[in-house]
Amino acid sequence: MHPQIGKLADKVLNTSLLPIFIFTLLLSCQSIFGPSLEEQKTQDIVRTQKSLIISFLNKGLPKMALEELKKLRKEHPHDPDFFNISGLAFLAIKAPIKATDYFKKAYKIDQKIPFLLNLSSAYIEANNQRAAMQTLKRLIKHPDFSQYDYPERVYHNLGLANEKINRKKIAVKFYKKALKANPTFYISIMRLGQMYQKIGKLKLAKIYFKKAQILCKACYGPISALSSIYISQNKIRTAMNLLKSFMRNKKVQKNDRLRAKKLLKAANRIGSA
Repeated sequence: MHPQIGKLADKVLNTSLLPIFIFTLLLSCQSIFGPSLEEQKTQDIVRTQKSLIISFLNKGLPKMALEELKKLRKEHPHDPDFFNISGLAFLAIKAPIKATDYFKKAYKIDQKIPFLLNLSSAYIEANNQRAAMQTLKRLIKHPDFSQYDYPERVYHNLGLANEKINRKKIAVKFYKKALKANPTFYISIMRLGQMYQKIGKLKLAKIYFKKAQILCKACYGPISALSSIYISQNKIRTAMNLLKSFMRNKKVQKNDRLRAKKLLKAANRIGSA
């Protein structure tokens, strides 16, 4: 697996608190006899090219990545990674329908689970939940699914697709199934908290937001959600203390600290009214 895969996945996950989990699978050609010196050089060049493209995505430069990918797809028409990364880049510029084309091409070349998972994510973003669910059901029937290390990502996307068409009970079932597969899966924990908050089950919402807060002490999402609930319950001091504690965390990003400060001021105004 390419050494930067985790960084890209984490960036996609953490920058949006979202919904979907985008995953890249970067492969290298293998032979039972081992590559020749010339083949090894070619593989090293390709790995370097992939690293460069991923660095563009990590830096929030998907258009620059797409410019490079035009040439690389022509040079390596049988490498699924360049099509998969193209799909990721189109998702980053909010072009999910275009992204589906590239995830399909990646999967046609190599029938890997992550490519299907990314395809389902693109369908969800394109608001085609029926296609997303069909893709995910197809994924679950994949011969390698029983050995797949991250089934929670599949169940999470099934939860999200159902939530988006207002099948709340089914969505909750799949989010909980994701957490059964991985009890520390942050985005499913957050989605459950948000769902319970929307339907007024604040006690349950707080349970999940607190779990999310424990998992990611520098994340603004759970702090914002918990503070909002406390403010709605007129527990202003509790909300303010929570926000102050969050702001003291040196690992919190500047932008999130500013957002917490803004919410703290709002809470203070409400408490002073």
